[in-house]
Amino acid sequence: MLTSEIIHQSQTWEQFCSLVTALPTTKAKGDAFEGLCAAFLRTDSRYVADLKTVWLRHDLRFGVPALWSCVGAYIGRKGGRILIEILAVTVPQVGTH
Repeated sequence: MLTSEIIHQSQTWEQFCSLVTALPTTKAKGDAFEGLCAAFLRTDSRYVADLKTVWLRHDLRFGVPALWSCVGAYIGRKGGRILIEILAVTVPQVGTH
């Protein structure tokens, strides 16, 4: 089942967790949670006005856009590497530099 299907079928956190639990691998479960987090940041009214774009790591085919102001990222560890899983770019505020 695709992450987007899981998110669309879930009306509650419990439903989401139930669907994710049935996924076959830890990676699939992590991908589903990351997709939910990105969807939340893209649609929740507390963040929509401040975030210009939200990407998942796999959306960044050519790497992280250089010199962009990033408001936040979910950072995880895999072995000795640090992974940035979600990247969000802020909307410039009027009157700031």
